[in-house]
Amino acid sequence: MRPIRRSTITSRIVGGSEAMANEFPWMAHLLIRGSDGQLFQCGGTLISDTHVLTTTRCVVHNQTNKIYDLLKITLGANDITVGENSGQVLDWKKIVIPAGIELVEPDIAVITLSKPVTFTDYVQPACLPFADDTDHVNDSVLLTGWGENSSGSVLRTIQTTVLSGGQCQQTARKVPALSANDVICTEQGSGQHCNADDGGPMNYYNAKLKRWFILGVAGRGDSGDCINSTIKPINVFTRVGSRLDFIRDCSGVVSPITNANTTPTPEEFTTISYQETTEDGNINETTMETSTETTTNQPVPFTCTGKTDGNYPNPASSCSANFYTCSPGNASLFACPSGLVYHAEIGVCDWPFNVAGCKKPLLIF
Repeated sequence: MRPIRRSTITSRIVGGSEAMANEFPWMAHLLIRGSDGQLFQCGGTLISDTHVLTTTRCVVHNQTNKIYDLLKITLGANDITVGENSGQVLDWKKIVIPAGIELVEPDIAVITLSKPVTFTDYVQPACLPFADDTDHVNDSVLLTGWGENSSGSVLRTIQTTVLSGGQCQQTARKVPALSANDVICTEQGSGQHCNADDGGPMNYYNAKLKRWFILGVAGRGDSGDCINSTIKPINVFTRVGSRLDFIRDCSGVVSPITNANTTPTPEEFTTISYQETTEDGNINETTMETSTETTTNQPVPFTCTGKTDGNYPNPASSCSANFYTCSPGNASLFACPSGLVYHAEIGVCDWPFNVAGCKKPLLIF
Protein backbone atom coordinates (compact mmCIF):
# COMPACT_ATOMS: atom_id res chain seq x y z
CA MET A 1 0.00 0.00 0.00
CA ARG A 2 1.45 3.36 -1.00
CA PRO A 3 1.82 5.97 1.77
CA ILE A 4 -0.61 8.85 1.91
CA ARG A 5 1.08 11.58 -0.11
CA ARG A 6 1.13 15.17 1.05
CA SER A 7 2.14 18.04 -1.17
CA THR A 8 5.31 19.85 -0.11
CA ILE A 9 4.23 23.05 -1.81
CA THR A 10 2.20 25.86 -0.35
CA SER A 11 -1.15 24.29 -1.11
CA ARG A 12 -4.59 25.55 -0.23
CA ILE A 13 -7.97 26.07 -1.84
CA VAL A 14 -7.09 27.56 -5.24
CA GLY A 15 -9.51 30.24 -6.38
CA GLY A 16 -12.77 30.87 -4.61
CA SER A 17 -13.16 33.65 -2.06
CA GLU A 18 -12.64 34.36 1.62
CA ALA A 19 -15.49 33.20 3.84
CA MET A 20 -17.31 35.74 5.98
CA ALA A 21 -17.14 35.59 9.76
CA ASN A 22 -19.54 32.94 11.16
CA GLU A 23 -20.61 31.95 7.61
CA PHE A 24 -19.59 28.35 8.41
CA PRO A 25 -19.73 28.13 12.23
CA TRP A 26 -19.23 24.33 12.17
CA MET A 27 -15.74 24.59 10.61
CA ALA A 28 -12.98 23.17 12.80
CA HIS A 29 -9.28 23.89 12.30
CA LEU A 30 -6.86 21.09 13.22
CA LEU A 31 -3.16 21.82 13.83
CA ILE A 32 -1.11 18.64 13.58
CA ARG A 33 2.53 17.53 13.83
CA GLY A 34 3.30 14.74 11.38
CA SER A 35 5.60 11.76 11.90
CA ASP A 36 8.41 13.78 10.24
CA GLY A 37 8.02 16.57 12.80
CA GLN A 38 6.53 19.03 10.30
CA LEU A 39 3.39 20.97 11.13
CA PHE A 40 0.38 20.81 8.84
CA GLN A 41 -3.28 21.71 9.13
CA CYS A 42 -6.57 20.10 8.25
CA GLY A 43 -10.25 20.92 8.39
CA GLY A 44 -13.07 19.31 10.31
CA THR A 45 -16.80 19.64 10.94
CA LEU A 46 -18.48 20.11 14.33
CA ILE A 47 -21.49 17.75 14.54
CA SER A 48 -22.29 18.06 18.28
CA ASP A 49 -20.96 19.92 21.30
CA THR A 50 -18.25 17.25 21.71
CA HIS A 51 -17.64 15.66 18.28
CA VAL A 52 -15.77 16.67 15.13
CA LEU A 53 -15.68 14.83 11.78
CA THR A 54 -12.45 14.80 9.78
CA THR A 55 -10.55 12.35 7.57
CA THR A 56 -8.30 9.53 8.78
CA ARG A 57 -5.40 10.85 6.71
CA CYS A 58 -5.28 13.88 9.03
CA VAL A 59 -4.98 11.91 12.27
CA VAL A 60 -3.27 8.56 11.63
CA HIS A 61 -0.51 7.15 9.40
CA ASN A 62 -2.02 4.52 7.12
CA GLN A 63 1.03 2.21 7.22
CA THR A 64 2.05 2.32 10.89
CA ASN A 65 -1.41 2.97 12.40
CA LYS A 66 0.22 5.50 14.70
CA ILE A 67 -1.61 8.73 15.28
CA TYR A 68 -0.14 12.09 14.43
CA ASP A 69 0.32 14.63 17.21
CA LEU A 70 -2.96 16.56 17.13
CA LEU A 71 -1.89 19.76 18.88
CA LYS A 72 -5.12 21.73 19.04
CA ILE A 73 -8.60 22.10 17.56
CA THR A 74 -9.92 25.61 16.94
CA LEU A 75 -13.58 26.47 16.37
CA GLY A 76 -15.24 29.78 15.58
CA ALA A 77 -12.24 31.50 13.97
CA ASN A 78 -11.97 32.46 10.30
CA ASP A 79 -8.37 33.68 10.52
CA ILE A 80 -6.37 31.19 12.58
CA THR A 81 -3.26 33.41 12.78
CA VAL A 82 -4.92 36.02 14.98
CA GLY A 83 -6.55 35.69 18.38
CA GLU A 84 -10.17 36.19 17.39
CA ASN A 85 -12.47 36.63 20.38
CA SER A 86 -14.96 34.27 18.76
CA GLY A 87 -12.47 31.39 18.64
CA GLN A 88 -12.49 28.41 21.02
CA VAL A 89 -9.38 26.24 21.31
CA LEU A 90 -9.84 22.67 22.56
CA ASP A 91 -7.92 19.45 23.10
CA TRP A 92 -9.13 15.97 22.13
CA LYS A 93 -10.00 12.94 24.25
CA LYS A 94 -10.62 10.14 21.75
CA ILE A 95 -10.31 9.42 18.04
CA VAL A 96 -12.33 6.65 16.38
CA ILE A 97 -11.47 5.37 12.90
CA PRO A 98 -12.81 2.47 10.80
CA ALA A 99 -10.87 -0.79 11.11
CA GLY A 100 -8.41 -1.78 8.38
CA ILE A 101 -7.63 1.70 7.11
CA GLU A 102 -4.16 0.46 6.11
CA LEU A 103 -5.87 -1.52 3.34
CA VAL A 104 -8.12 1.12 1.83
CA GLU A 105 -8.26 4.76 0.88
CA PRO A 106 -8.66 7.31 3.73
CA ASP A 107 -12.04 7.42 5.41
CA ILE A 108 -13.98 9.39 8.04
CA ALA A 109 -12.62 9.79 11.57
CA VAL A 110 -14.65 10.95 14.59
CA ILE A 111 -12.84 13.08 17.20
CA THR A 112 -14.26 13.40 20.72
CA LEU A 113 -13.32 16.74 22.28
CA SER A 114 -11.87 17.00 25.78
CA LYS A 115 -14.83 19.15 26.86
CA PRO A 116 -18.04 20.50 25.30
CA VAL A 117 -17.83 23.61 23.17
CA THR A 118 -19.92 26.68 23.99
CA PHE A 119 -22.44 27.29 21.22
CA THR A 120 -22.38 30.89 19.96
CA ASP A 121 -23.14 32.69 16.70
CA TYR A 122 -19.64 31.62 15.60
CA VAL A 123 -19.71 28.00 16.85
CA GLN A 124 -22.64 25.79 15.79
CA PRO A 125 -22.91 22.13 14.72
CA ALA A 126 -23.71 21.13 11.15
CA CYS A 127 -26.59 18.87 10.11
CA LEU A 128 -25.86 15.34 8.94
CA PRO A 129 -27.60 14.33 5.70
CA PHE A 130 -30.84 12.36 5.64
CA ALA A 131 -30.44 8.60 5.79
CA ASP A 132 -32.34 8.26 2.49
CA ASP A 133 -30.77 11.35 0.94
CA THR A 134 -30.61 11.82 -2.84
CA ASP A 135 -27.36 11.66 -4.78
CA HIS A 136 -27.44 15.48 -5.26
CA VAL A 137 -26.21 15.27 -8.87
CA ASN A 138 -25.93 18.79 -10.36
CA ASP A 139 -26.69 20.40 -6.99
CA SER A 140 -24.59 23.43 -6.06
CA VAL A 141 -22.31 22.98 -3.02
CA LEU A 142 -19.63 24.99 -1.23
CA LEU A 143 -16.21 23.59 -0.30
CA THR A 144 -14.34 25.18 2.61
CA GLY A 145 -10.79 25.02 3.95
CA TRP A 146 -7.71 26.92 5.16
CA GLY A 147 -4.78 25.18 3.48
CA GLU A 148 -1.57 23.60 4.67
CA ASN A 149 0.53 26.36 6.25
CA SER A 150 0.69 30.03 7.14
CA SER A 151 -0.22 31.18 3.63
CA GLY A 152 -3.64 29.60 4.08
CA SER A 153 -4.59 31.30 7.32
CA VAL A 154 -8.03 32.64 6.31
CA LEU A 155 -10.95 30.32 5.63
CA ARG A 156 -11.84 30.20 1.95
CA THR A 157 -14.83 28.82 0.08
CA ILE A 158 -15.45 27.52 -3.44
CA GLN A 159 -18.79 27.07 -5.19
CA THR A 160 -18.98 23.97 -7.38
CA THR A 161 -21.38 21.28 -8.62
CA VAL A 162 -21.89 17.62 -7.62
CA LEU A 163 -21.03 15.09 -10.34
CA SER A 164 -22.76 11.79 -11.04
CA GLY A 165 -21.29 8.57 -9.66
CA GLY A 166 -20.29 7.52 -13.17
CA GLN A 167 -18.42 10.76 -13.80
CA CYS A 168 -16.75 10.43 -10.41
CA GLN A 169 -15.46 6.93 -11.20
CA GLN A 170 -14.35 7.77 -14.72
CA THR A 171 -12.42 10.97 -14.07
CA ALA A 172 -11.00 10.69 -10.53
CA ARG A 173 -7.24 10.09 -10.64
CA LYS A 174 -5.32 7.72 -8.34
CA VAL A 175 -8.36 6.72 -6.30
CA PRO A 176 -8.64 2.91 -6.52
CA ALA A 177 -11.83 0.91 -6.11
CA LEU A 178 -14.17 3.89 -6.12
CA SER A 179 -17.76 3.13 -5.21
CA ALA A 180 -20.50 5.65 -5.89
CA ASN A 181 -22.03 4.68 -2.55
CA ASP A 182 -18.88 5.61 -0.62
CA VAL A 183 -17.75 8.78 -2.38
CA ILE A 184 -19.21 11.99 -3.73
CA CYS A 185 -17.37 14.17 -6.25
CA THR A 186 -17.59 17.70 -7.59
CA GLU A 187 -16.18 19.48 -10.57
CA GLN A 188 -13.57 22.20 -10.12
CA GLY A 189 -15.99 25.08 -10.36
CA SER A 190 -14.40 28.43 -9.52
CA GLY A 191 -11.41 26.77 -7.85
CA GLN A 192 -9.97 23.60 -6.46
CA HIS A 193 -9.91 21.75 -3.15
CA CYS A 194 -6.30 20.72 -2.45
CA ASN A 195 -4.43 18.18 -0.32
CA ALA A 196 -4.09 20.55 2.59
CA ASP A 197 -7.84 21.06 2.84
CA ASP A 198 -8.30 17.42 3.86
CA GLY A 199 -10.97 16.83 6.49
CA GLY A 200 -13.05 19.81 5.45
CA PRO A 201 -16.73 19.52 4.52
CA MET A 202 -18.79 19.66 1.36
CA ASN A 203 -21.55 22.09 2.39
CA TYR A 204 -25.03 21.90 0.86
CA TYR A 205 -27.81 24.40 1.53
CA ASN A 206 -31.34 22.97 1.47
CA ALA A 207 -33.46 25.96 0.48
CA LYS A 208 -36.75 24.31 1.48
CA LEU A 209 -35.56 23.50 5.00
CA LYS A 210 -33.33 26.59 5.18
CA ARG A 211 -30.50 24.52 6.64
CA TRP A 212 -26.94 23.54 5.76
CA PHE A 213 -26.05 19.85 5.47
CA ILE A 214 -22.64 18.17 5.25
CA LEU A 215 -22.57 15.80 2.28
CA GLY A 216 -18.89 14.85 2.24
CA VAL A 217 -15.52 14.92 4.00
CA ALA A 218 -12.44 15.81 1.92
CA GLY A 219 -9.48 13.46 1.79
CA ARG A 220 -10.31 10.57 -0.55
CA GLY A 221 -8.56 11.88 -3.66
CA ASP A 222 -5.02 12.82 -4.57
CA SER A 223 -5.18 16.36 -5.87
CA GLY A 224 -1.45 16.53 -6.52
CA ASP A 225 0.16 19.90 -7.24
CA CYS A 226 -3.06 21.91 -7.10
CA ILE A 227 -1.48 25.25 -7.88
CA ASN A 228 1.03 24.46 -10.63
CA SER A 229 -0.38 21.38 -12.36
CA THR A 230 -2.11 21.83 -15.72
CA ILE A 231 -4.14 18.68 -15.00
CA LYS A 232 -6.86 19.61 -12.53
CA PRO A 233 -8.54 16.55 -11.00
CA ILE A 234 -12.05 16.57 -9.67
CA ASN A 235 -12.71 16.94 -5.94
CA VAL A 236 -13.30 13.57 -4.25
CA PHE A 237 -14.97 13.33 -0.82
CA THR A 238 -16.06 10.48 1.44
CA ARG A 239 -19.87 10.45 1.30
CA VAL A 240 -21.15 11.20 4.83
CA GLY A 241 -24.47 9.51 4.07
CA SER A 242 -22.68 6.17 3.67
CA ARG A 243 -21.11 6.46 7.15
CA LEU A 244 -24.14 7.45 9.25
CA ASP A 245 -24.17 4.18 11.23
CA PHE A 246 -20.47 4.56 12.05
CA ILE A 247 -20.95 8.19 13.09
CA ARG A 248 -23.97 7.29 15.24
CA ASP A 249 -22.15 4.48 17.01
CA CYS A 250 -19.11 6.66 17.71
CA SER A 251 -20.85 9.88 18.74
CA GLY A 252 -24.56 9.26 19.33
CA VAL A 253 -25.34 11.86 16.65
CA VAL A 254 -28.11 10.75 14.28
CA SER A 255 -29.30 12.08 10.95
CA PRO A 256 -32.69 13.85 10.69
CA ILE A 257 -35.83 11.89 9.89
CA THR A 258 -37.33 12.77 6.52
CA ASN A 259 -40.99 11.80 6.87
CA ALA A 260 -42.67 12.62 10.16
CA ASN A 261 -45.59 10.26 9.51
CA THR A 262 -43.67 7.14 8.45
CA THR A 263 -44.71 4.03 10.38
CA PRO A 264 -41.74 2.75 12.42
CA THR A 265 -40.18 -0.48 11.18
CA PRO A 266 -37.50 -2.81 12.57
CA GLU A 267 -34.04 -1.33 12.13
CA GLU A 268 -31.03 -3.55 11.60
CA PHE A 269 -27.77 -2.29 12.99
CA THR A 270 -24.94 -3.59 10.84
CA THR A 271 -21.96 -5.19 12.54
CA ILE A 272 -19.27 -2.53 12.73
CA SER A 273 -15.66 -3.22 13.57
CA TYR A 274 -13.78 -0.04 14.37
CA GLN A 275 -10.59 1.11 16.02
CA GLU A 276 -10.40 3.42 19.00
CA THR A 277 -7.21 5.49 19.02
CA THR A 278 -6.09 6.81 22.40
CA GLU A 279 -3.64 9.56 23.31
CA ASP A 280 -0.74 7.11 23.79
CA GLY A 281 -0.96 6.13 20.13
CA ASN A 282 -2.36 2.64 20.72
CA ILE A 283 -5.32 1.36 18.72
CA ASN A 284 -7.95 -0.80 20.39
CA GLU A 285 -10.23 -2.74 18.05
CA THR A 286 -13.88 -3.11 19.02
CA THR A 287 -16.59 -5.15 17.31
CA MET A 288 -20.24 -4.24 17.69
CA GLU A 289 -22.58 -7.22 17.22
CA THR A 290 -25.42 -7.15 14.72
CA SER A 291 -28.84 -6.80 16.30
CA THR A 292 -32.35 -5.96 15.27
CA GLU A 293 -34.48 -3.56 17.30
CA THR A 294 -38.08 -2.59 16.71
CA THR A 295 -39.16 0.97 17.36
CA THR A 296 -42.48 0.92 19.21
CA ASN A 297 -43.19 4.64 19.38
CA GLN A 298 -46.53 5.61 17.89
CA PRO A 299 -46.57 8.10 15.01
CA VAL A 300 -46.40 11.65 16.31
CA PRO A 301 -49.60 13.68 15.70
CA PHE A 302 -47.97 16.64 13.98
CA THR A 303 -48.92 18.44 10.80
CA CYS A 304 -47.78 21.61 9.08
CA THR A 305 -51.30 22.40 7.94
CA GLY A 306 -52.10 25.99 8.81
CA LYS A 307 -48.54 26.67 10.03
CA THR A 308 -46.06 29.10 8.57
CA ASP A 309 -42.56 27.95 7.61
CA GLY A 310 -40.26 27.51 10.59
CA ASN A 311 -39.39 25.33 13.58
CA TYR A 312 -41.93 23.79 15.97
CA PRO A 313 -41.60 21.76 19.18
CA ASN A 314 -42.32 18.05 19.25
CA PRO A 315 -45.87 17.72 20.66
CA ALA A 316 -45.05 14.26 22.05
CA SER A 317 -42.95 15.73 24.87
CA SER A 318 -42.39 19.00 26.72
CA CYS A 319 -38.69 18.12 26.96
CA SER A 320 -37.66 16.69 23.59
CA ALA A 321 -34.36 16.48 21.76
CA ASN A 322 -36.36 16.53 18.50
CA PHE A 323 -38.17 19.35 16.75
CA TYR A 324 -40.10 19.78 13.51
CA THR A 325 -39.35 22.09 10.61
CA CYS A 326 -42.18 23.09 8.29
CA SER A 327 -41.43 24.03 4.71
CA PRO A 328 -43.99 24.20 1.88
CA GLY A 329 -45.86 20.90 1.96
CA ASN A 330 -43.30 19.11 4.15
CA ALA A 331 -42.80 18.30 7.82
CA SER A 332 -39.29 17.15 8.75
CA LEU A 333 -38.10 15.94 12.13
CA PHE A 334 -34.65 17.05 13.31
CA ALA A 335 -32.55 16.00 16.29
CA CYS A 336 -30.71 18.47 18.52
CA PRO A 337 -26.98 17.90 19.15
CA SER A 338 -26.16 15.41 21.89
CA GLY A 339 -27.15 16.64 25.36
CA LEU A 340 -29.44 19.45 24.15
CA VAL A 341 -33.24 19.77 23.85
CA TYR A 342 -35.44 22.04 21.78
CA HIS A 343 -36.29 25.36 23.44
CA ALA A 344 -39.52 26.51 21.76
CA GLU A 345 -39.52 30.03 23.26
CA ILE A 346 -36.32 31.00 21.46
CA GLY A 347 -36.49 28.48 18.61
CA VAL A 348 -33.09 26.83 19.13
CA CYS A 349 -31.56 23.79 20.84
CA ASP A 350 -30.60 24.58 24.42
CA TRP A 351 -29.45 22.99 27.67
CA PRO A 352 -32.27 21.09 29.45
CA PHE A 353 -32.05 23.22 32.60
CA ASN A 354 -33.06 26.27 30.51
CA VAL A 355 -36.25 24.62 29.22
CA ALA A 356 -39.36 24.86 31.40
CA GLY A 357 -40.69 21.40 30.54
CA CYS A 358 -37.51 19.58 31.54
CA LYS A 359 -36.76 18.24 34.99
CA LYS A 360 -34.21 20.30 36.85
CA PRO A 361 -30.98 18.48 37.66
CA LEU A 362 -30.31 17.49 41.26
CA LEU A 363 -27.58 19.36 43.09
CA ILE A 364 -25.04 16.92 44.50
CA PHE A 365 -22.49 18.18 47.01
